[in-house]
Amino acid sequence: MSDAATIYKYLLSFTDAGTWVPVGQVVLIAEQHGALAAWVMHNPSDAYEEQRLVVTGTGQPVPTGTHVGSAICGQFVWHVLSTGVREVSP
Repeated sequence: MSDAATIYKYLLSFTDAGTWVPVGQVVLIAEQHGALAAWVMHNPSDAYEEQRLVVTGTGQPVPTGTHVGSAICGQFVWHVLSTGVREVSP
């Protein structure tokens, strides 16, 4: 397996639970084929941790976290925040 970082796409959930994805740099938040997704750059051979990405709409309460991107999807603008990290067993 390569030690190089790779960019992966993850579909995002609109639930309060959010979506757990590997810890890494979020390089893009965008709509693709009608679904909201995050593209995250990480090295799959690194120690495995996940970050929770939570989606909120414009004018809605913002959860505590770090803003990682926004996307225009039709008439809506969605904002994505990283709200926590957890370790995952390999």
